[in-house]
Amino acid sequence: MMVDLSNESPACFLGCVALQLLHDEGCVEKFFLCFESTLRAFRAELLDRPSGGSMQRGTLRAGLHLCTLSIEQGFPWTGQLKCMADLAGLADDQEPATPPPDDSTYHVLEAIAVMDLPDFVFGRQTACIGMWKRLREHQRRATGTLPGGVEMMTALPRTLLDIFARVHEPAAQFDFWHWSGDEGHLLQAAFWDVWRFCGILLARRSREQTTTRTNDAAQPQDRSLTISGLPSDEHLVYRIVASLDTLRLGLQQPENTHLLLANGMFYPYMVVSCNLAILSRHPKWLLALDKVRELCFRDPSQNIVIAQSLLEESREKGDEFFDISEAARVRGIELAVF
Repeated sequence: MMVDLSNESPACFLGCVALQLLHDEGCVEKFFLCFESTLRAFRAELLDRPSGGSMQRGTLRAGLHLCTLSIEQGFPWTGQLKCMADLAGLADDQEPATPPPDDSTYHVLEAIAVMDLPDFVFGRQTACIGMWKRLREHQRRATGTLPGGVEMMTALPRTLLDIFARVHEPAAQFDFWHWSGDEGHLLQAAFWDVWRFCGILLARRSREQTTTRTNDAAQPQDRSLTISGLPSDEHLVYRIVASLDTLRLGLQQPENTHLLLANGMFYPYMVVSCNLAILSRHPKWLLALDKVRELCFRDPSQNIVIAQSLLEESREKGDEFFDISEAARVRGIELAVF
């Protein structure tokens, strides 16, 4: 597959080489030269592509390589998503390009659409395009139904990602709470729960920010069961910490080594860590998070270094809630947390 794609696209071939150089010791200079060559080749292929016709699978894969390389190096990268959305016919009200001929290319489309989801990038410098919604709508038109199952990059059910795609809509927090779930391993259930609890917190934060923009006197408040019919922020933070600790302990068991869930704990860890006022009232929760932190930050990539720096800034400020996305935006950083 990759040989065929590399033959179709010089940018795809160069992207593969750059990925290898990124992880080879003593190849920093070669990596940056190759990265620049990949970027130039990708742009050239976008300019030379014919209008309409079949999807250029190799160029699409090259774009995914460039996003991955940029994320690992801490470079701004979401600007490349618009190019790939145009290429795949997932921008604005475009008709989709010819459907991808293989599952592998479709998974690439899903991965790119996930990268575009709201709140999956802290400090995002470009507007969300809405690729996930459009991709799912094209699926529904083509097949008459929406496929379920688990998306490969996030290890989350597609039906849960559908809710994340509309996290800024008024009903989102209720949709997260009443999500019917999916069938999988017992630890997967805890993993999915921790993401949907984070989704509720993010949906509430989005509504608070909207209210504050329209009414300067509005103050964020903790919601209780009597007000919204949903758990309070404090209870959600408790559930997130408990689920993360369950995952940490479960993934240490030899029989669970096949479950690739550890990387996916990074997002909920970052989200819950911003709720400083709540965590400060519960030292045991902080101790549990410290243990989870060791698991989340094993990756030496620049993305993780940036995350650590932002969390240190939150502790220094001591605010009740740390707006990590705004802090990243001020620094000119795009932090991928999917």
